[in-house]
Amino acid sequence: MRLLLWVVIGVIAFFGFMNWPVLNAPAPLWVGVTTITAPLGTLMLVLFGIIVLLMLIEQSAALGETRRYGRDLDAQRKLADQAEASRFTELRTYLAQEMSSLRTALDQQGNALAATIAELDDRLERGNSVLRPPPPLR
Repeated sequence: MRLLLWVVIGVIAFFGFMNWPVLNAPAPLWVGVTTITAPLGTLMLVLFGIIVLLMLIEQSAALGETRRYGRDLDAQRKLADQAEASRFTELRTYLAQEMSSLRTALDQQGNALAATIAELDDRLERGNSVLRPPPPLR
């Protein structure tokens, strides 16, 4: 699009250069209140140049604003990424704490189970000695 704009401007400039004597010929111009004599072609080229200059200024301002929005968007994206990483870190810490407490509870349950099994084993051994016949007399 930009290239097309420059091509059109170049064609108009070339056309004006090739027809300069005609564009620079004085002509009577009515300006609303009075009539003046001035070169109409030159006046139109100057007005066209002013419009093109204003359009270029507007386009450069829009481009600068777009760049500023891009920088702001990048900054917001970085903040969002940092917040997401922070949430993952918090989740990892929470899960590690929960796993640690679960391991502790599991170890306690294992110890309690081992103690219960040992107690039952002792009871069985004591019960067997009571039920065993006494050794023979000699």
